[in-house]
Amino acid sequence: MDEENRFNESDSEEEESYSFMRETVKKRPLRFSRILLKALMFLGAGALFGAAAAFVFLHAIKVNAVPSNISEEATVQSESAEQTEVIEQAEPTEQAEATDQAEPTEATEPTEVIEPTDQAEPTDQAEPTAQVDQAEQLETEVTDMKPTEEPVEEEAREEQVEGTTGIPGEEGPGENSAEAEEKLNAEALNEYKRLNEAIRGVAEEAGKSLVQVTGITDSVDWFSNINSASQTGSGVIIREENDRLMILTYRNLVADAGRVVVTMKDQSVRAALVVGSDPVTNLAVVSVPFDRESDREEMEWAAVNIADSAEVRTGDSVIAIGNPLGYSNSVVYGEVTSTSGHVSLTDSEYGLITTNCVGSSRGSGILVDLNGQIVGCIMQQYSDEKWPLITAVPSSLLKDIADRLSDGKVPGYVGLKGESVTVQVAEGIDVPAGVYITEVEPDSPALAAGIMPGDVLTKIGDLEIADMQTVSECVLEAGPNQELEFTVLRRGAEKDVEFSFTVTVGELT
Repeated sequence: MDEENRFNESDSEEEESYSFMRETVKKRPLRFSRILLKALMFLGAGALFGAAAAFVFLHAIKVNAVPSNISEEATVQSESAEQTEVIEQAEPTEQAEATDQAEPTEATEPTEVIEPTDQAEPTDQAEPTAQVDQAEQLETEVTDMKPTEEPVEEEAREEQVEGTTGIPGEEGPGENSAEAEEKLNAEALNEYKRLNEAIRGVAEEAGKSLVQVTGITDSVDWFSNINSASQTGSGVIIREENDRLMILTYRNLVADAGRVVVTMKDQSVRAALVVGSDPVTNLAVVSVPFDRESDREEMEWAAVNIADSAEVRTGDSVIAIGNPLGYSNSVVYGEVTSTSGHVSLTDSEYGLITTNCVGSSRGSGILVDLNGQIVGCIMQQYSDEKWPLITAVPSSLLKDIADRLSDGKVPGYVGLKGESVTVQVAEGIDVPAGVYITEVEPDSPALAAGIMPGDVLTKIGDLEIADMQTVSECVLEAGPNQELEFTVLRRGAEKDVEFSFTVTVGELT
């Protein structure tokens, strides 16, 4: 008992010790921002749901919608079906024929006469069949989304009016497609023939100025037998002078020959005389006697007309005539592929005309344009060995060399090879503008005067030098034994030094 009393007393003491603590519950005040946020969330969810429902609804309408053209075609087909039904009712004879075709199993007696009353019965049977067929046809056309056969028939009728049916192999009122194609091919072939004949005519007209030049070398062996070796190449008549025809040809054909003969266009052979030759360009001029009164009537010839090679452009059509393939009277057609190439020769630098005409490494002859004018002389030694395409030197060079050789002028010789240095190139490589000397030949007048490789030639006399073509013109104009003053710049340790050399022009044999 005492323990219980003590326990109770302790409890009462604890209650008294916590009697000052009281719990008070207050209501939370309302917040307007929280209410507004919930309202906006509700409205947003509703708008999103509405947009999704509208999208699904529009998509369902688009999928289930039938194109207007299909409905129009169905309406047209239904109208045509009604018209067909009316026609079938109005024409019992045709309905009977349609019924007979629809039911091939029924045998008809040829002697039996069908009366109008009997024709009404099969008409009632044919109507559902025709309607079913038309319904199936309409369903097939709507499903496949294909146009009806009526536009095809209208297009076929229009093509028949024009002369063809539009179907290969099917004849119409006019020509069929095969005949039209054959006619087109025949016209194209005739056009090609006319073009080929025109080009052939240009080649034949220009060929009147061509001849065959043969250099013959005789030798005697140990047994006193005379052996003859010959080389034949092309020559071109450049002009008539003092009862002789001047013919431009190749120096290697006639330089070491004991005799030179020329085969004219009429196959007559005449002895020729070498007038002059140029070892640098490998060109020479020979002459044959010519009688104005007798020869002009017997042989047909014409002096070639030399064109301005500066007007030749890449892509121009050209004709190679003479011996471009290594044998006489051969002709090759093609186009100019480049006019920017050049070759550096002694005392000169010449441009090159390259073509896509396949020739022989032994080929010779001339290039003419579609006007029959010569634009170049074939020089196959400058062509690529792997691709023997016809290469020529321009006609501007031919005219200058031919005129000098025909007049008996011997080409001068200095012995320089160089590269042209333009102002733009000079600024880039820090070299003076002029001609950069790349080589001075041994025992040449230039070497004897003191000119060295690496010098830059700037002047000849008072004439400023810009390229090797100018050097060539000055040397040819001066001729052998003439003195020319060459001004060069030689690079020194600190700056370029100018020197002047007097060069005596020599003669190249």
